[in-house]
Amino acid sequence: MNRKGQNITIEQMFLFTIGLIITITIYYSFSTISENIEDTTKDDQVYGVIDFIKSCAVKSYIGPEGTYVYDIPDKISQEPYRITVNSGIIKLEYEGKIYTSTINKNYNIVGGFFSSPGKFKIEKIGSLITVGRFYEY
Repeated sequence: MNRKGQNITIEQMFLFTIGLIITITIYYSFSTISENIEDTTKDDQVYGVIDFIKSCAVKSYIGPEGTYVYDIPDKISQEPYRITVNSGIIKLEYEGKIYTSTINKNYNIVGGFFSSPGKFKIEKIGSLITVGRFYEY
């Protein structure tokens, strides 16, 4: 019996299967790498915003009484976030996760705001510092 055609067909099926497996493996490898880099970038952006708010709070605590207005990113990776501050603990809520950080001093800081306006204000009255949303009229 002549099985030459069957052997060629089986070889081509094996080559196609191996090529498909290699393609799928490469796709999943790059997808995993991309997701890891994206998560790392998001975390860096979140902690960058927290550090910026910390430094603004400390700067306003040291400075004279008044209202200070600061610009912040309105979104991180196309998603808005919420900031709350209470007794020197800063919480940033983003994509269902809560990131926290503390200010080393025992500052009397309270308040909260959403990131959507792209600005926030810090008001200092005596030793009380209030963090909130800035409204432009």
